[in-house]
Amino acid sequence: MPAVLDVRDVIVSDPVLTQVAIGYRPQGAIAERLMPTLPVNQSSGKIVKFGRESFRPENARRGVGSESRRVDWSVDSISYSCEEYSLEIAVDDRIVQNSQNPIDPLTSATQQLVDMLTLAAEIRAKDAIVNALTSAGYTTTPTTKWDQANSTPITDMKNAIAAVQARIGVRPTTVAMSRRVWDVLVEHSQVADRLKFTTPNFTVDILARWLDIREIVVGEMLYNTAVEGATESLSYVWGDTVVIAYVPTRVAINEPAFAYRPTVRNFAVERYRDEPAVSTVIRVRHEVAEVVTAPDAGHALTDVLASI
Repeated sequence: MPAVLDVRDVIVSDPVLTQVAIGYRPQGAIAERLMPTLPVNQSSGKIVKFGRESFRPENARRGVGSESRRVDWSVDSISYSCEEYSLEIAVDDRIVQNSQNPIDPLTSATQQLVDMLTLAAEIRAKDAIVNALTSAGYTTTPTTKWDQANSTPITDMKNAIAAVQARIGVRPTTVAMSRRVWDVLVEHSQVADRLKFTTPNFTVDILARWLDIREIVVGEMLYNTAVEGATESLSYVWGDTVVIAYVPTRVAINEPAFAYRPTVRNFAVERYRDEPAVSTVIRVRHEVAEVVTAPDAGHALTDVLASI
């Protein structure tokens, strides 16, 4: 058999596994709820950012026979540049031959790659959000941490929500936190006091109603913080940071939002043969950018727990 000189000559785009990758949703990822996917056709470009003229009162009265008052409409833009992230797994032919339905090694390999790429994207999104809000000065650290006596997490979140609304003129829609923070809230005295005459079960829907926002999202993704070869040490991606943001229900390049993820390629799956390894190689590629388009539409409560 002649040797393959360039593996790109035998790469096949796999539409079936691509649909598996797109439809599969790893557990506990919440970056999409703060930073929605924005499909784009080019790896770099600009996202429209509108001005704030609508907040300025204007004298709109028009006299008989006079022209309407013409107002300014400024349009700014934010640049983005997508990077490609790609991982692959070699699935040995013996694994395929010995598999039993409904277990499909190629599907399992695809899902593992999506898991790994999603975790990396979750970490990038969290870092981009926290860095942008920190640089803009839109962060607050509670004086009393939420896992300490006399803390006021509900009040702290309400104050942060009010701060965002004061900056952008509309109420933020989303509060995001890790499971570690949520577990502290469930047991908190400020929550228990509100629930004692109603229901014993505290849910994200109840908290959303208390805060008068659209949704609470709880991130459950864990990552290994230990260096390679050391004992595993798992931590929540979102740690003890709580993010408040305005996220539109309609995703569009000209729709103002706290953040977007411009995406050229969303988990495209390719496969090729590695004959020396007697394997089929599954590759998943993801081309995306993490862009905080309007830091003033968000706020971060940082270091909210003393135990982390």
